[in-house]
Formats: sequence, structure tokens, C-alpha cells
Amino acid sequence: FNGRADDISGVQVIDEYTLRIELDEPVSYFLQQLTYTVAYVVDQDQIEDDPNNWTRRPNGTGPFRVKTFRPLEEIVLIPNDRYHLGPPRVDEIVFSLSGGSLSTRFQNDEIHIAIVPAPELAGVLSGESELAEFYRPSPQLSISYLGMNVNEPPFDDPLVRQAFAHATNRQAVNEVLYFDAFIVADGILPPTLPGYNESISTYPYDPERAAELLAQSRYAGNMPRIVLTFSGTGGDPPDALQAYQQQWRDALGVEVEVEAIEWAAYLRELRRGTLQMYATGWIADYADPENFVGKLFSSDSRINHSNYSNPRVDALLEEAATLQDPEARYRLYHEAEQIIIDDAPIIPTFWAIRHYLVRECVQNWVDPGTIVPKYRFIEIDTSGE
Repeated sequence: FNGRADDISGVQVIDEYTLRIELDEPVSYFLQQLTYTVAYVVDQDQIEDDPNNWTRRPNGTGPFRVKTFRPLEEIVLIPNDRYHLGPPRVDEIVFSLSGGSLSTRFQNDEIHIAIVPAPELAGVLSGESELAEFYRPSPQLSISYLGMNVNEPPFDDPLVRQAFAHATNRQAVNEVLYFDAFIVADGILPPTLPGYNESISTYPYDPERAAELLAQSRYAGNMPRIVLTFSGTGGDPPDALQAYQQQWRDALGVEVEVEAIEWAAYLRELRRGTLQMYATGWIADYADPENFVGKLFSSDSRINHSNYSNPRVDALLEEAATLQDPEARYRLYHEAEQIIIDDAPIIPTFWAIRHYLVRECVQNWVDPGTIVPKYRFIEIDTSGE
């Protein structure tokens, strides 16, 4: 995991264009794993010759190659004519990194695709902005959530965790603070993920039930100090965290402190499993339920930051990992997801939507919802010019 292995077993170079990979056991999501960037083939000679700068103009194996890379200005891609599935359908892609007013540049027809600028988002979502006709929402394979360390009081009591879940009004936060820019997360698996569970039973906002659960917990009347940690550099906490603070104060009579620590320290403490309560999120590496349920909640996962452990969940994940029938796998992940939600090591808050502006002439554009974009099939229709 630290990138320092001297060798790797199970990988054999057959010829200039062929690798053979042998697995210890069947892994049903292995092909999905190969779609992630860490599995991409790179030029070893180039990396060893210039380890600090090879990414400026890498020798890759994808449909495009880098023509120019000017930091903070632009990246220009041109077709890779040797791409094994054939060249892409545009002659050039320019990523503008220099800033400026995106809305103005988009209106001036300088940009084909842009993220909706934050000041314009409310108007675009309401339809009042003149940019609304170009709006293209793209649900992402990601989730934001509040984690609770099940090894730390008071979150070692599931009744306390369930009380906090019922006391969290995510819908109000989404409507009031974010203009419905997100999808309120009813579970762990995002709606556009293969294997999404539309029947998940979760914790609706119910302050009365929240108070009842807290009163039944072993920390009733004896609540220890609670600190919610997020990555930041000082100043006021994000508005959403302040809203949750007030909701918990009103529903539970509990005062939760919110603290910011810088990113490196935040990651370090997450990995150590020392944070009592924390705000974080996850973006899919690849489009499979294992990348959410397994990566975040199996007992032996390195990124199970809540220290959650349930033998039944582990057994379901182990069985699902080798099944080849997708629907049978999904049923196992659904069962595991429901158990996790019932145990409440986290409070799912939002599934993200990426808000785009896309000109009508852009055809075959799709955002896959992960951190890896897909541009090979894009075409520009010039018939209307």
C-alpha cells in the first residue's frame, strides 16, 4: 500500500502488449479494479529517467496524449493515434486552469463544458439563470458522512449512535444551505452505482425518537465530552456542521464541539482510529458495491476509520467477493449494508451531484461519476454554426 514493494507476485509480462495476472482466488470485482488509475500501464523507462517531471508529458496507453502542460494555465490533449480501440473523435481537448469568470467565458462561447460557478448555482437550479438551459447534473459515485468511533465513549453504545442519526436533519441542511445541490443519502451505496439498494431502511429525522434512544442508553445523564473533527485551517466550522450542532443541541440536549485540524494531521488521526467523531467522505475508485461496503466497513480494512466490526458483515463481504452472479452478489451487499445502517457507525449525509454547463453542440459526453473522466466518445456538432 505504500508503493515501496521490491517485487510483486502473480504478474507476468507475456509480450510487448500483454500482461498475465494470476489471482489467489476468484475476485468478482477484479475487472472493475483494473479501471482505476493505479492499474494503468505506464512507461517505466520514462519514470526512472525523470521521476519528478514525467507527469508533465507522460507516455500513456489511453486515447489521448499530452501536447502541452503549463501549470496553472492549461493542459492540451491530442489524439493518441496508436490507441488500441481507435483514436477519439475530437482533434484536441483544452483544460483551462487559469481561472477567470467561468460564466462569462461560457456565455462568450469560449468553453464547451464547465462546472457551474458556485455563485450561479442557486439560479441555475431554480431555472432563473440564463445558464439554466445548459445545465447537466451528474450524480457522483461518492458519499459524505459523519463517522462515529465505536471504540470511544459515548459512541461505543449503539443507542447513542442511533440517537444522533435520528437527530440529524440532513434534508433541511440540503434545502436551506445548499439549495438542494445534493441528494440526501438514505444509505451507503449511491443511486447510480450498480447494486444500489433502493429498499434500504434508514434513520429519518425524528427528534422525539432520538431523545428516547439517548434516554435508554448507558450514557443518559452522563454524557462525556464529544468532539467532531474536520479537515480545516481555522475560522468558523462549515455551515452544515454548525447546523448539525444546533440540531443535536435541540433534540438531544448535547453540546458537540467542532474542531478543525490541518489535512495531514487529519489523515494521520483517521488512520490511527483516534478521532471520536469526524466529517469525511468517499469517492469510488471503481463502480462496485465492494468499493463502498467492503472498503469502508470490513473489519480488516485500513480505511475503516470508525473501527466498526461485525462478523456477519464480514462473512457477507467475503462470500460476495467470489460470487460471479451479479444479482446474487448485490443481495449480499444489500444485507450487509442494512446491518451497517442498523448498527449506525456512520450517519450518511449526502450523495454528491456534479453540476455542469454543457453546450448543445457537445455530443456523447458523459461523466462516469468517478475521479476518472471519459472523453473518448465526445464529438462536436458543427452543423449549427
